[in-house]
Amino acid sequence: MLKLLAIIAMVIDHIGILFTNDNYWFRFIGRIAFPLFAGLLAYNYFFRTSNQRKFFHRLIIFAFISQSFYMFAFQTVRLNIFFQFVFTIWTFNALNKFIIQNNVKNFVQFFIVFTISFFLSIYTSYQGFGFLIVFTLFIYFYSYKNNFYNSLLFKFLLIFLLLVLLVWLNPIKYWPSAIVNLLLVIYLPSIEQWKKEYFKQINKKYRYLFYWFYPIHIFLLKLFQIFL
Repeated sequence: MLKLLAIIAMVIDHIGILFTNDNYWFRFIGRIAFPLFAGLLAYNYFFRTSNQRKFFHRLIIFAFISQSFYMFAFQTVRLNIFFQFVFTIWTFNALNKFIIQNNVKNFVQFFIVFTISFFLSIYTSYQGFGFLIVFTLFIYFYSYKNNFYNSLLFKFLLIFLLLVLLVWLNPIKYWPSAIVNLLLVIYLPSIEQWKKEYFKQINKKYRYLFYWFYPIHIFLLKLFQIFL
């Protein structure tokens, strides 16, 4: 359900960019999409996938599949949003390795990976702040699953950091959208639990919906823009 909401918001956002010259309401609604997709990505990575390595490789494949469509649709040389997610998972895995082994070598590796990912993410659609938002969400759901630093203070610090990043990423006129994002992410586990309770059978054929929908819809929207 939240994925469907994120998809609808994304389409509205892209329509706003391609057809309405950045109409306020189209972009306001569209701002919900990225952090919500990021939250769902982090949640699924920790709670819904049985093979995190395969999950990561699938993101890499669709990042490259989507790139030409993204460049064509938005006339840009920036990297598409899948790359932002790829950089984040790569960085988080380096952090997790340091947490598990807790030695200087792994810390240095994490620092190097974090630095490379942050600077590469500058060339993605949401740039460095987008990377920090996704990375914070990964830490948030990692701590949620593993009681990492089992402390409410740590949880609230992550929520506050996420709020700051969302506000910083968005112009003032879109701040209400950022607040909506924060609430959806905080209550995402409860929403997912409700969905699991009332929708016990999730059809796996819809598992790749977003992966294919992303490049196809921006390609079709661009064709409509050209020929209409």
